[in-house]
Amino acid sequence: DTKVALELYNHGQIKFQKKEYEEARSFFAEAILMTAQPKNEETNVELATMWEYHGESSFKLVGYSEATESYQKAIDLFSTEKENQECLARILSKKGNAQVLMGHGSSHAKYDYNASLQIWEDLLEKERLNKNVTNSRLCHVLYNIGVLYTKQEHFEAAERLFREIITIYEEHCRDDDDLEILDFAARANNSVGNIRFKAKSFQEAIAHYEAALELRKQNHNLNDKAENILDGEEI
Repeated sequence: DTKVALELYNHGQIKFQKKEYEEARSFFAEAILMTAQPKNEETNVELATMWEYHGESSFKLVGYSEATESYQKAIDLFSTEKENQECLARILSKKGNAQVLMGHGSSHAKYDYNASLQIWEDLLEKERLNKNVTNSRLCHVLYNIGVLYTKQEHFEAAERLFREIITIYEEHCRDDDDLEILDFAARANNSVGNIRFKAKSFQEAIAHYEAALELRKQNHNLNDKAENILDGEEI
């Protein structure tokens, strides 16, 4: 029953937000069992999302092997659906993360990271040609590509993209979507700080860390619902 499945999924989301991951995973598993499998060449976005969060719950519980299997179930459901490529890119990256933490090293994750990266790069190409693209949308795509470059230790390429986000903030900080751009600018500054730190450019790293802290302070002053930023993860 679809209605019951969605109710179970919503209960799972509540538990997940409360960080009660074992219970969340149980609700997601029940929701999956209650959801009809799609026919060939069809995508059930709700079912794919259930599998994603089942995987995410397992990941939080350090069950990386089970997380990988769940993420793959979600990937299989999205793989023929062009309209949900961004969701697919996100889950591919999560699966890559789980592969790394299983102890397989970057070689096992490389396929998933590259597949995710290809989707994001295609999106970036389209958005650069889109005259109506918002600055926050552009920052969103740039940031996710930068994170994937960082995961694969392509630090120079990652830094270019993070610096582009910082430039967008500096040049367009009066736009209607200021809060989103400010958030991305904080993330980007922290990411550049990390890259500069790895390069032993410590003064540059400190300058970017301080800029990130100042931007976060501004964000919380303007938006009391602003969440704590987990740098380095896709959004």
